[in-house]
Formats: sequence, structure tokens, C-alpha cells
Amino acid sequence: MLNTFKRISGREMVLVEGGTFEMGGETDNPRGWALPIHTVRVESFYIGKYLITQKDWLEVMGFSDNTYIGDNVPEFFINWYKAIEFCNALSRKEGLECVYDIRVCKHFSAANEGSDETKTYIDVNQKANGYRLPTEAEWEFAARGGNKSEGFLYSGSNDLDEVGYYSDNKEDTDKFPEVGEKKPNELGIYDMSGHLWEWCWDRFGRYPAGSSKDPDGLITGSHRVLRGGTRMHKDSWCTVFFRWRGYPDGFFPAGVRLCRNIL
Repeated sequence: MLNTFKRISGREMVLVEGGTFEMGGETDNPRGWALPIHTVRVESFYIGKYLITQKDWLEVMGFSDNTYIGDNVPEFFINWYKAIEFCNALSRKEGLECVYDIRVCKHFSAANEGSDETKTYIDVNQKANGYRLPTEAEWEFAARGGNKSEGFLYSGSNDLDEVGYYSDNKEDTDKFPEVGEKKPNELGIYDMSGHLWEWCWDRFGRYPAGSSKDPDGLITGSHRVLRGGTRMHKDSWCTVFFRWRGYPDGFFPAGVRLCRNIL
């Protein structure tokens, strides 16, 4: 039985009931990035059944830097900052309180020959009811199937062909698949293995050795977490525990999967 879906402000979300799981895994991740395997507790939250589509993006943002392919194709090549901006824009559009307070300012940089550098600072309102990115722990817990997990290597199956597009079964490079074409995972969530990278909130860093509750990454760091692999990657990059990193203003084949708090 699939988990119950809920429409919140017109947006179809999946309830992920809180639980404890073993985060990480043995993989060909460089430098052991998915180790050590450690115990994590996450509280209940809502997560998007699908990635944000091109239709969603255009309705909220009014423009896109990507070529339009189709309403149900996921919006792609989104950097982390744009993902954060989308969360706030959608929250305002639906009359919700924004999770992120985005401040852009310039400061003097002696390291760069005394020039001004633009910096972006983002504060988080943990009690806001608006949209946000998943933490890395929330993303992995949801990809694994939450409390309904059957222990699959990929999100919903041990056969990646059933649940995702990747290098061995990708369609023509000029054609992007639509959301929801493959099987969902145990919670009824689609496309979390392959397709596109998915941005998480966390700064990228080594896992702690001990257990933790609702971790949200490091306080400092230059990279943000990417999860899920893409349709251009091999199968081992699309597991539920494979980790990658990217500069928040970098150019990656990455999409947005929304989350919301349960308040």
C-alpha cells in the first residue's frame, strides 16, 4: 500500500513519517564520501511526489534559462541559489511564510586585489510553513522508502531500469523524459534514482561517526549536496546513498524536489 498523498496549497506532496535509518553505504563514491554508515533519526515531513516541472517553474518564476521542452519535463540546469529562490517565490505565491531569508551584499576583498565581492547569506526560519529543499538526511530517508523501506539499492527497486533513467537506458540526449514515467518507490515518490541531480540544503562534508537527529550539514563550506545521479551517469551513481557535491552557483543537470515542514 502506498503512502497517502496530500494536496497542500494545490501541490501534491507525500507524507514521510519520521523514523530511524542507517545512512550511507558501500559504493564507488570517491574518497569514501558515503561512509561511515551511521544512525540518523528524522522527524516527519512532506516531500514532492515529483520534481518541479518546466510548467511549474514558468508559472512561478515567469522565465527560464532552459529551452522549453514540455510541461511535464523536469526543470533542469538549476543552480542551488535558483532552487532556494524558487522555494521562496512559490511560498509567496501561495501566501505562505518563506523559509529562507536571502541577503545579497558586497564586501571588501583584500584577497582579490582589494575589489568588492558579492556574497549571498541565507538564514533559515525553521518554523515557517513555506517550501524548502530537503536536508540530505531527509532526501536519503525518502529515497529509501522511509519506514516502508524494502532495502532496495535504488529508490524503489534493485533494478534501476524499473525506476530511473541512467547511462544504459537514457533516451536521446536531445529529449528529456517526463516526470513519473518509471515506477515509484515504496512511498509513491518518483524519479529519485537517475534523471537529474537533486539539490539538498546541506553544505557538503564528511559524515559524523556517531548517531544524529535531523542533521542539516556543516555550518561552513563551499559546496552543497547533490543526490540521485542523472540519466548520463552509470548505475552506481544512482543509488540511494551515493553523494556528490557542487558549487551553489555552478552549472549542473540538477532539479528541485520540494519539502515542507509539518507544523
